[in-house]
Amino acid sequence: MLLEIVYIIILIISLLYVTPRHYMKKILSKRRTNRIQLYKSLLNLFAKTCVYMFFQRFSHKNVKRISKNTYNVSFTIGSNLYTLQIKCKGGPSNVIQIIDDQDNDITDILSPFINFSENVDIVIPNLESLGYKSATYNMATGDEIERIGSDPVITEI
Repeated sequence: MLLEIVYIIILIISLLYVTPRHYMKKILSKRRTNRIQLYKSLLNLFAKTCVYMFFQRFSHKNVKRISKNTYNVSFTIGSNLYTLQIKCKGGPSNVIQIIDDQDNDITDILSPFINFSENVDIVIPNLESLGYKSATYNMATGDEIERIGSDPVITEI
């Protein structure tokens, strides 16, 4: 929340004070507007940015940050809930552009798959990292599997 407020303040300062005067005069002369209309449009932009950032916070509840560059990603397929723990390496993508056989730019479509394979490692958590000392798994076959703190959560079935 604090980062969002700082971002909004920097945005307002850059729009109002950092913009050179000759650039503002150029905008005012081209649009044939006065200063009040310019400030109204800036305020409108600010309000839309705030609303967008507000709703964006609720749409990303399925991604939870665990530590630096480590996240839990939860999703549902059918009626089953799945969770992956991923570690992001960060850094820029190695792919600059992807073009298909008809010379269409398809970078936006394929780069997320490539970025995932290059920059993300799937981590198998252990019980200690999740805050548990031990766990007993009661399986559908009737078997019981005991796990202690340093054992991975995933079992071989």
